Amino acid sequence: MRKSNLILALMPLLLFACKASDNGGIQSAVERQLRDFPQSHLQDIYKSFYQNYFGAEHLISDTASVRAYLRREIAEAAGDTVPNPYYEPVGSNGQFVRVYLRNVTEHFITEQQLFDAFLHSARPQRRPSEAWHRLWTEDIVAAARQAGLDFSQEELDALSDASAQKRAVGHSDDYRNAYHPHYRIVERHIFEDEIAPYLPKDSPADNTVL
Repeated sequence: MRKSNLILALMPLLLFACKASDNGGIQSAVERQLRDFPQSHLQDIYKSFYQNYFGAEHLISDTASVRAYLRREIAEAAGDTVPNPYYEPVGSNGQFVRVYLRNVTEHFITEQQLFDAFLHSARPQRRPSEAWHRLWTEDIVAAARQAGLDFSQEELDALSDASAQKRAVGHSDDYRNAYHPHYRIVERHIFEDEIAPYLPKDSPADNTVL
């Protein structure tokens, strides 16, 4: 068999192997979230994978307002008695990281460092919304089912519509009430260069390893 024909013959198998590997990562990520944040709903799973797929691009419009809101939330986080992790990867491959505001309130990094890292991360990802819709409806929802997460058809339909429109969603009320999440999304390489060197040395014990 000619080499070119052999490659063509093997292509479906290679694509299947890549797909299976991706699905394994998705399954692990969903199970990790449900383990670490058991009050998660389907929309919290959606939010994590959405943030990893699109990053922070949908959050930036007016930098002055973004800074003012960050400052207010830091003040709120400083008085919060619900502990957050220092950071956590989102989605299945951790292209983006949630950097929690406790890093500022505990003086490991400054407000300016977090603001700059967040701003530098907020650039268009130019990723196709059609692929996101398929990823959500075909792979991530299946992983959530496999992990035993209960959700209604109404919730499923609403999130399917959101994925088709490339629309972000907030955390569920149960998630907010249980965990009081205070964080900003930072691109992984920016996190590793601008944030991680300043974090406490034992911080990975509080997080999933990137």
